[in-house]
Amino acid sequence: MRKHAEELADRVARGMPVTEATDVARLLEAMSHAGMTEQASVLAERAAAYAPARDAGDVAVVLNALKGIAAHEEAERYAGRVIAEVSGSGPATVAPFWYVMRSAGMPTRALELAQRSDEAERADGH
Repeated sequence: MRKHAEELADRVARGMPVTEATDVARLLEAMSHAGMTEQASVLAERAAAYAPARDAGDVAVVLNALKGIAAHEEAERYAGRVIAEVSGSGPATVAPFWYVMRSAGMPTRALELAQRSDEAERADGH
């Protein structure tokens, strides 16, 4: 029975769309709690590369899930992708992401986001 569950989890980890942050977070947590670390690792890598990065709420859910299963490298990669995608936006857009990164225990990434956002603002002549 366990083998079948692991095979199913493997298929899910490798093939499910990672477009819904809440679904990704729930599956990461469930796989981790069930001891399916390999499958959780695969899903964490995919989440870092493809999970939504333009909504602060989604980012918070994914970052917290990654950190919750000790997928720190994947959380760092995901945060880097978020920074790359939102740092060119204005301060009102960047502020919630800054808060999310601080709340997720990533003050260095929050600082990087603020600095890159400031640089983008200056480059735009503001």
